[in-house]
Amino acid sequence: GIFAGSNPRWRRVSSVRAMAARALRGWKDQGDTAHLLAGHLDDDWTVAVQAARTLESMGEQGIGELKASAGRDDLAGTLARQMLWEERARC
Repeated sequence: GIFAGSNPRWRRVSSVRAMAARALRGWKDQGDTAHLLAGHLDDDWTVAVQAARTLESMGEQGIGELKASAGRDDLAGTLARQMLWEERARC
């Protein structure tokens, strides 16, 4: 089909991005991993959710990226606010 979502190849690529985001859970580095991952908060739903959950697990850098995205009025902002709310609810 002409829509990316109806193309089976696109779905496979999306699932690979989601698995990659999930694989980074708990990753703590001093590089720009959290910043790069935050760029996927407005990706396909499965990718965006995995990116958000992984950012939440990354400590200060991940939380900082979620805070930076929380003011957005799109999927990225919604997911960031949800992850920050969940983080506060656990504390």
